[in-house]
Amino acid sequence: MVISKELVDQIKRQEGYRSHAYRDTEGVQTIGYGLNIDDGISEPLAARILEWILIERRTALASLLPFWPELSASRQDVLLNMAYNLGIPRFLQFRKMLAAAERGNIESVCREMQDSKWYRQVKGRADELIDQYRTG
Repeated sequence: MVISKELVDQIKRQEGYRSHAYRDTEGVQTIGYGLNIDDGISEPLAARILEWILIERRTALASLLPFWPELSASRQDVLLNMAYNLGIPRFLQFRKMLAAAERGNIESVCREMQDSKWYRQVKGRADELIDQYRTG
């Protein structure tokens, strides 16, 4: 089923866009173009949103990190996973890790990942990503 562009444009105009959650006139937690988030979202919609975010973040990393194309797909996935988890601004604060990645120093990248607040917060996830980066 195709949704008409006219309907999408109409709802966008009527609802307006909000990048952050807010309470509408009825007190319902809302985001985007009037999306009610109090009721949650379906798993397929969450998966689609995840894919869109990953595409957006991968595009950003490819433009921000000159060495990006030189990384294996597996190592790109590790950095993309971190950028998803942390957000781009916080991810870019891993300056020593990114400098090591640019130099191709795999062990330094892994050490920098392990020597971080992020590592202590996400534990098993970080260990999995470190192993993945190490094995490439």
